[in-house]
Amino acid sequence: MKPVLHILKALVFVVAALLLVTGCNPTRYVNEGEHLVVKNVIHLSSGIKSPEEFADSNAGGVKRALVYSKKQMKQGFGSDEIEEPEVSEEDLLALLRQKPNRKVAGIIPFHLAAWNTANRMKDGTKRKNFLQNTVGEAPVLFEQTLFERSTDQIERFMKSSGYFRSRVEAVAIKDENTVEMHYYVYSGKPYRLRKLSFALEDTALRTMVSEKELNSKLNRGDRFDTKTFEQERSRLTTWMKDHGYYTFEKIHVIFDIDTNVKGMRYDVAVRLRNLRESKQVNGKDSIVSVRHVKYRINDVFINPVYDAQAVSQVAPDTISIRGYTILSRGKPPVRPFRLARTVRITPGDLYSTKQTQYTYGRLKSLNNFRFIDIRYEPVESGEPLLDTRINLSMAPKQSVTVEATGTNRSGNLGISGSVNYQNKNLLRGAEQLNVSLFGGLEAQRTVTQTENSSSETIETFTPFNTYQIGMEVRLDIPDFLFQKTTERLAWFKEPKTSIAVTVDRQVRPDYLRDLLNASYFISGRIRDQDQLTFAPVDISLIQLDKDPEFELKLQNTNNSLLINSFNDHLIPASRLSYSYSTQDLDNELKNFYYYKANLEWAGNLARLASQTLGGNFVDSTNSYLINNIRFAQYVKVDLDAVKVNVLDKNTRFVYRFYGGVGVPLTNLNALPFDRSFFGGGSNGIRAWNIRTLGPGSAADTNVIAIDQVGEMHLELNLEYRLGLTDIVEAAVFADIGNIWLLRYDPQRPNAEFSVRRFPEDLAIAPGMGLRLNFNFFIIRLDWGMQLRNPALPAGERWAFQPWLFQPKEKTNEFRAEASRVRVDQGLDPLPTYRGIQSTLNLAIGYPF
Repeated sequence: MKPVLHILKALVFVVAALLLVTGCNPTRYVNEGEHLVVKNVIHLSSGIKSPEEFADSNAGGVKRALVYSKKQMKQGFGSDEIEEPEVSEEDLLALLRQKPNRKVAGIIPFHLAAWNTANRMKDGTKRKNFLQNTVGEAPVLFEQTLFERSTDQIERFMKSSGYFRSRVEAVAIKDENTVEMHYYVYSGKPYRLRKLSFALEDTALRTMVSEKELNSKLNRGDRFDTKTFEQERSRLTTWMKDHGYYTFEKIHVIFDIDTNVKGMRYDVAVRLRNLRESKQVNGKDSIVSVRHVKYRINDVFINPVYDAQAVSQVAPDTISIRGYTILSRGKPPVRPFRLARTVRITPGDLYSTKQTQYTYGRLKSLNNFRFIDIRYEPVESGEPLLDTRINLSMAPKQSVTVEATGTNRSGNLGISGSVNYQNKNLLRGAEQLNVSLFGGLEAQRTVTQTENSSSETIETFTPFNTYQIGMEVRLDIPDFLFQKTTERLAWFKEPKTSIAVTVDRQVRPDYLRDLLNASYFISGRIRDQDQLTFAPVDISLIQLDKDPEFELKLQNTNNSLLINSFNDHLIPASRLSYSYSTQDLDNELKNFYYYKANLEWAGNLARLASQTLGGNFVDSTNSYLINNIRFAQYVKVDLDAVKVNVLDKNTRFVYRFYGGVGVPLTNLNALPFDRSFFGGGSNGIRAWNIRTLGPGSAADTNVIAIDQVGEMHLELNLEYRLGLTDIVEAAVFADIGNIWLLRYDPQRPNAEFSVRRFPEDLAIAPGMGLRLNFNFFIIRLDWGMQLRNPALPAGERWAFQPWLFQPKEKTNEFRAEASRVRVDQGLDPLPTYRGIQSTLNLAIGYPF
């Protein structure tokens, strides 16, 4: 209880300090005659009246100054709507040169208040410098020049978006020392495309371009938009270059636009210009028009030992393989075979930017080169041929890294670390060997307990009573094994084959767990921002040596599903994973989403083979054994989807849905512990410790102190992230969800999933957090409160009722009754429910 009180006190202090800071007058340091910008408003309508017209109609034709009351503002200026403009207010707001100071949650000017607070401090102090320059933000004061420039920017944008008859009028509504800027945008009707045609200087191109016209981004009826023209220019340029036209550039695509068409329409003629060259004509320098020609690849030179800083290059040795010339001094650092399979620029083929980009990506994925340069040189013979030079500078071959971190996994303090060795070119074929030795110490609450002389229960809680040690060896091969040519599956980007072996021992107060895993998987990308992984072989052997008291506690649950989860078992699994992201790393203000779907199956072939070959069968459990160990049989699928709405550079909303179901089949009537779903933890419903939530609304008097797992998981997370400084971020979040069983379990009533009971089974946990973002890693501190606990009796599941703490009379009555039964069984009594339950999580990285 004491840690919770300390956390609450700290939060009260933070809130009080925030209120004290933001309570200051935001215009305290705004001088007379200056005005603090407090609001920007866009009034966007196709039939909007101008401010003067509005004033005339409301004041008997007498014009007033462009200052209006808030009542008039609420009445609006629109009347004769024509059609909804296709531009958004958000697009126009982004163009404004002056924007109000940032606000926390859209209402608290925290950064401005911090700047004002620092202004009252003594000059030259570190605290003032930090508060004013790092946390604070100077007041944004109204400037007439920027105000006019914003108006001009909106007008330019509207015209570039096809609203040629639009007009923009701006009004600055000034108070004593604040100002609101209102921009009234009359859009009118947009100009739309009537006819699209191509005007080609080279008549030989007409047939090819006509085929591409069907895929044009310019479609009849589309609104005029300069962005669309730029996209079409880039598309045509890329298409021409992918078909061998090496000399073709964006400047050769011209749009002849005719707006002198009835009905606010326009015609476009796409003109592909010929190449202009300087030549001597009749003894005079002249610019002549020359047709674009298709270039083919002549020779391809690959230099894996290129040194950009060398004054002169010593004539290297040459190796010819598959039409490529490998330049090197002695033995090449990377085998010519690997380079030839990676490069897709082939002598005799047409020049193609697509193949150039593909080759660059494949070379980069080898992770062996710190510098990659692909350049083309026209052959001087006059033929349309290109020599290709691929210059590569090797990166360091080997590296050793040491990592050490302190951990707080759902209240369990500890330390962990690893020593990692990497060899990026093990057999000179860009094979990457990774060897990792890892371990950790942790102080965990135990399931088994002892009693003291006063009959009060105490936890066996020795510092670092849990440890883990293990090793992983993984070999990554930059290709698909047993694939003779690269032509097959050429659409697969960055193909890779991995073979991994992991040995892991975890010693907990309640049991000792040994894991041996061997896996073989292939991976690659179909598109630039996705990842596909297929593991036909993923075999795990788990052996557990349980403490007698833990075994007794486990058996007393009479829960076969739980008991089987903690028995020795073999998992002969296969899995398929696919992930996709729309995140644009070059545009931090763009909304994006990503998702990952997993399908896993295990034991089906093993059981079929055992039935066919007459394996070791046990009638009592209806299961087959391999080396006297039951193997798991199940099918499991899950989906993790995240949507990120970027409000500005420092603020974003994050929505996350996670759902999964695992169906245990005949050979083992439970999902393996490592493959089961669990609730709680620093990356889930953060108000519960890991594996302490659920399943369903099963009473916690039946399941307390045992790791809880389920066969189904549904979770929704909402998080508001706000950057306070360049490093410090704050977050407010809400986690909703639970885990369930798929079938009724008489030992755990209400643990199974039921559509009728679904709302009653949901755990709800709001919270707040602080994060330190160092770009290369993030330290996260999240505090979550159990607002609704489905494990408590009906009527006492909410923490508040409605504003005060809700009494837990039934909860403690049920716990007292359960404690009497447990004591008779030789088990420990259950703790009394006191106060608001919460959890503090320390973790690395964002939760999702």
